[in-house]
Amino acid sequence: MVYIGIGIFVLGGWLKLAIPPIYLTLLGILLVLYGAFRSYRFYVKFIKNEAHE
Repeated sequence: MVYIGIGIFVLGGWLKLAIPPIYLTLLGILLVLYGAFRSYRFYVKFIKNEAHE
């Protein structure tokens, strides 16, 4: 969830970095996608696995 939060901050413009805007947008999108991927992996590994036991 941390990656998603940081990605939203970057995309929203609340996190000021000395990077050109196109790269900030790309960074924000990548962070949100990586956070979604990690959340899905957590769900599959722990939550879904516990439901089958």
